[in-house]
Amino acid sequence: MTQTHAEQYFKQLDGLRFVAVLLIMAVHWLKISSIYQYTTIASNVSVDMYFVLSGFLITRILLYQKIKIESQKKTLGQSLKNFYARRSLRIFPIYYLLLFLCLLLNIEPIRKIYPWLMTYTTNFLHLKINNFGPFAHLWTLSIEEQFYLFFPFFILFIPKKFLQSFLLLGVVSAVAARAVVLLIFENSTAVYVIPFCCADALCLGGLMAHSLVYQNNLERVLEKKYWLILSILVFLICCYRFIYVNQTDTWAFIWFRLSISGMCVWLIGTGVLNRYQGFPKYFLEHKSVMYLGKICYGIYLFHFMAPFLTAYFLELFPILKISSRYLVLEKAFINFIFSVTLASLSWELIEQPINRYKKVFV
Repeated sequence: MTQTHAEQYFKQLDGLRFVAVLLIMAVHWLKISSIYQYTTIASNVSVDMYFVLSGFLITRILLYQKIKIESQKKTLGQSLKNFYARRSLRIFPIYYLLLFLCLLLNIEPIRKIYPWLMTYTTNFLHLKINNFGPFAHLWTLSIEEQFYLFFPFFILFIPKKFLQSFLLLGVVSAVAARAVVLLIFENSTAVYVIPFCCADALCLGGLMAHSLVYQNNLERVLEKKYWLILSILVFLICCYRFIYVNQTDTWAFIWFRLSISGMCVWLIGTGVLNRYQGFPKYFLEHKSVMYLGKICYGIYLFHFMAPFLTAYFLELFPILKISSRYLVLEKAFINFIFSVTLASLSWELIEQPINRYKKVFV
């Protein structure tokens, strides 16, 4: 295993990362349907795609660290230090700078919830309140950060022969956790925001990494289409039950995330193996799409705040408003421009210069 191999760049994944963020923005900005369930379905697909992708990338990094530890090229302490230092340099600066600016400008309701924002625990706050204004989307980052906090210890400490079983147990435990939350506590919000209930998406991404790094059989796994067909079938049944049976259908809530994650394994695995051809390949590997995928963390951070800037902009220049028939699309387009502009400035001026220090922790 070489450093080049360990840090292999999957260029189609940047495109998929942008697709996931684009879906999230569409859910938040466009009234996809007057039917609430359609919005719920679309938001689940976009968030779980991101979770599976994160699970794959992070587990892959950790497995290569584990190989170095096993070959005595690095100690456990060095691996943990490097992992947390590199994650901190990538995630924290722009996040806390944004919170500081919002505190300075007194953006509501930050002064009421900033302890939760500062500690990446807004997912638990969602169990009490739902309206966070421009900070409502940060619960997903909280789950990912909690995942980054504990997951490395499991991957690096658990013996190699038990790792696959551990990741499979994470998938099963997530389904069981959703069943407990819904059947005993009857809390549908908890299905989205409690980390244990999201573990199947993250662990399936981890199983992809395990197949790629340790077993070298990801290609053979993807060729077994029965699990993909089963995932699609369960997904369609869940959608039917959400739309035509009950928008809080317990059975659908328990299995929905697993079915989406199963489809995302194939979707992301195809990108890992560079299998997309034709227009999908052209789109995912286009320089502009890859760049947008690279800065998608900033896009995600800023996109929920973009509508406030757009509203202010259209008040200043009311002549730019088009007919009300297309106003939603116009606002979404301006939101997109603001989000990408802010994310691009953040990447060029803050994130990329700071990321150069990650080479200290290779």
